[in-house]
Amino acid sequence: TPHFLKNGVRYKAAVWDAALPLQTWEAPDSYDLHPDGDFRRPKEERHPRLLQIHWGGHDRASCYRALMNNDPASSHMGVDKTGASQWLDLNLIAYHAGPPNAFSFGIDICQQPTVKSLPAYRSKYGYDVEEIKNPTSRGEKRVLTLDPRIAANVRTLVFSLCETFDIPLQAPRGKDGRQATGDVWHGVFSAKLVKSGALEGVIGHHHTSAGKWDIACWWQQIFQGTALGD
Repeated sequence: TPHFLKNGVRYKAAVWDAALPLQTWEAPDSYDLHPDGDFRRPKEERHPRLLQIHWGGHDRASCYRALMNNDPASSHMGVDKTGASQWLDLNLIAYHAGPPNAFSFGIDICQQPTVKSLPAYRSKYGYDVEEIKNPTSRGEKRVLTLDPRIAANVRTLVFSLCETFDIPLQAPRGKDGRQATGDVWHGVFSAKLVKSGALEGVIGHHHTSAGKWDIACWWQQIFQGTALGD
């Protein structure tokens, strides 16, 4: 049964797509970030109400290597076209986003948007991607689309984590302190709000740091037509 591990306890993954493999670090030949030590143990059990998404690497193996070799850096989950991996216990505080770390779970989408990666993605990784004009004002002017299989896997993982751990299935919007400034989907929250721990729902790294743009250009591709998109 697909499950997540939090504080050593197994939680059955809710609303899971049976076709998507979900692997924890306990499985043979799995990815385990615990030996790297890039995390903090909380004083008591955490109950995050925030899920933050990033990108890194070209697949789960390369993203895992990057996190192992980039100190201090870590994340709880990684997802690519073939499956999803939990490589850090969800109760641990991963080093993935600065101030939101203590209040959130971190997910890495294991693909990059940079155009220079296009030849390798097509020939080596078999990704279904294309070069397009960046649909947002965040980041480079030309970007790669997200492989649709990865987009589908990200949706499954995000919706499952939200349902399993009672994280509000909401994107940044509204007048209740949860809306980014300017563009709802691609703006940046105030530093005061980010540090307060009051954010709830699903966000990208671009929502909490003006210098980051993951995952602005892919947000609508992943979530359009759902509770997290327009």
